[in-house]
Amino acid sequence: MRIDCHCDTVMHSRKELLWENPQCHCDFRRLRQVVDIQFMAVFPYLDKIREKNKDQAPLLAEALIERLLEAADLFSAEVGIIRNQEDISQYEAQQRLGLLISIEGGEALGGDLARLDTYFHQGVRAIGLTWNYENDLAWGCNSDKGLKEGMLLGIHDGVKPFGIAVIERANELGMVVDLAHLSYHGFWRALGVCRKPVLVSHGNCHALCPHVRNLRDEQLKALAEYDSVLGISFVPAFLSGKAEKSIEDVLQHIDYGVGVAGIDHIGIGSDFDGVETLPQGIDGCLFLSYLAEALDKRGYTDIDIHKIMGDNVYRVLAANLPHGPERS
Repeated sequence: MRIDCHCDTVMHSRKELLWENPQCHCDFRRLRQVVDIQFMAVFPYLDKIREKNKDQAPLLAEALIERLLEAADLFSAEVGIIRNQEDISQYEAQQRLGLLISIEGGEALGGDLARLDTYFHQGVRAIGLTWNYENDLAWGCNSDKGLKEGMLLGIHDGVKPFGIAVIERANELGMVVDLAHLSYHGFWRALGVCRKPVLVSHGNCHALCPHVRNLRDEQLKALAEYDSVLGISFVPAFLSGKAEKSIEDVLQHIDYGVGVAGIDHIGIGSDFDGVETLPQGIDGCLFLSYLAEALDKRGYTDIDIHKIMGDNVYRVLAANLPHGPERS
């Protein structure tokens, strides 16, 4: 089982081009060659101006979800939306690409918990509480100043009451909770609230690159304790402070993550089409086949490679997704 936990391709491609679009890092045609499941991020930002367009975030999220649903219908012989655990095995047997719709940023809810149910019934199966900044669910990784001030005053602990309600409802529905982009303190609060294994869909190791989006050793160890997974990203800024980044940097983050969290808690979260430039030697999703070969050359066993390339994330999906047809 091969799984990539994050790409932003749907934002950059019309539905009819999602099958084949050489302008993007990913398209369905290429993804079918290298993964069984691709997380498709729904990123509800308009020009990334959070406050000005906040009321429009649900409209954008709905439009992107609809684009994915229409594309899946248009190319139904080759792809399908993953709604339950049975879909995963069915699509694998049919050699169809499984698309897992994931919301990146709770602004998509517009402050209405009922929208989470609506998105679930449309096919969404994962939700990240924040992007980089504060919203009405939690504090993002770039909002630490306000977060620390509030914590000193005893006002909050990184996740707001609405965010806690979203986590609890996601657990009930069968949606994966994604802690990528959360503040350091929010990570701990969310992890403590969530009753099922979580995913940090795209991020790297802080010890190798002290970027605010990367996880510290204690966070990596906590993911292992909660049977959860970090998806290693190919975003150059998350890899190192060097001017030139390469495949070797990606491999070093995988090695380090495995060394701290263990082989069962590291996966892949490319962030294809979420960045303009990629490390040297990576030009799109077909790289994922080479990555498996590179891990083999690095001495990883076949079982270990399968875990990193997707089996670990599959375990998180199996712990979260519902069985059979959804119930109203």
